[in-house]
Amino acid sequence: MADFTGDEMAIAESFLLRRLRDFAGFRYSLKQGGWYPWELPGVNVKTSPPQPGSASAPLNNCCTFVEGLLVKSWHDAVGERLQWSPKRHGQMMITAAADIFSPVTAVIEAGMAVPEESTSAPPPPWTLIQGWRSRQPLTGGHTFILVAQHGGKVLTLESNNHYSLDGVGFRGLGNAESFPDFSPPAEWWLREEVWDWEKIRTTYPHHRLARLKVTQLQWRV
Repeated sequence: MADFTGDEMAIAESFLLRRLRDFAGFRYSLKQGGWYPWELPGVNVKTSPPQPGSASAPLNNCCTFVEGLLVKSWHDAVGERLQWSPKRHGQMMITAAADIFSPVTAVIEAGMAVPEESTSAPPPPWTLIQGWRSRQPLTGGHTFILVAQHGGKVLTLESNNHYSLDGVGFRGLGNAESFPDFSPPAEWWLREEVWDWEKIRTTYPHHRLARLKVTQLQWRV
């Protein structure tokens, strides 16, 4: 397993956990979910912090959530060492048919991650996954992050409107804002509704992985 100690592009997990809180109140929409809680460096994005008492919630989707969380957290931690751009934004949105795994490509090229091989064993914590349920035709794409694992069970962080989610949270458990400190419940791996790695990789048989350069892990079991 790679050790990112001393890597100038590595960041502490605390940067990500702090920014996760900014997604409170966001809900999921595949087509209209193009909103972010804050501006991002190098690109123009729509920002809409949740407004107390507002009748309509800001919307995001799997791609905008992952881009927002990662780019803002990395920029907080490393500043201008992170070079983000409209090209990288387009990769996160999978706008080029030539690379259907472009979110993985983007974070590797930006220095935020290293490639991770897919095996029968769960990947390390904070692994970005771009998966597809079918390639012919291309359907069922999803961008999400495996943030912890235990005994084959995996904790995923994602924006979705399935698996007890409507917005940002943990698959099978619920929106992150439903839990104290936006953290997963204790012994989450004992919950039947939490998926194991085998189910993830067979549900999305076409997938690529990138291990994010995250250190000082707090959620690791």
